Amino acid sequence: METLRIYICGAHSTGKTTLLNDLKQHLNIYFVEEIARSIIREHSWRREDFLPDVHPDTFKQLNKEILQAQVNIESENSVRGKGKGLDPIVYVEYYIGKESEEEMYQVNGVKEWLKRMKTAMVFVLYPHIECISDDEVRLPPTIEDLNQFTQRLENLLNKHEIMYHKIIDLDRNKRVDCILQIIKQYRPELVMKNADTL
Repeated sequence: METLRIYICGAHSTGKTTLLNDLKQHLNIYFVEEIARSIIREHSWRREDFLPDVHPDTFKQLNKEILQAQVNIESENSVRGKGKGLDPIVYVEYYIGKESEEEMYQVNGVKEWLKRMKTAMVFVLYPHIECISDDEVRLPPTIEDLNQFTQRLENLLNKHEIMYHKIIDLDRNKRVDCILQIIKQYRPELVMKNADTL
């Protein structure tokens, strides 16, 4: 049977990592963990080192490395999995500009990866002010920034003709249930039998 790839996309502070952890106990799939934080740690960067308005080149480098890592993991693992999608491309376009977005498409393997995303299951998490927290690692968010990011992410998915499902609820149980119900429609064998509640 063809590999199913699942992407949970969205701005930072939308609860992607929390949702990932909630889903782990319900899905029989391989999970790809947080990439951005590990890259930031590898470089020993502090947040002020990659602020886009102060250090745009470092910000672009960070997002290129995140994108390359995602592409590498996705292509190396032919098993079912979960990734975080087009977020790095949107960040570069949002904070630096269209020219820099075009550079992101030159990252090795990205064009082929975009084609594979058309057969993936993509979920876009909507932002909620209740989820916003400053972890002193990522960019400090405002709800306005997160809403604009989400709109640009959807525009990018539409541009590449990648279908996606919107996850609008804030409630963790409802988020999990929504994703599980959609997966069950297409690949019920991936949902564990105990997957009715958190």
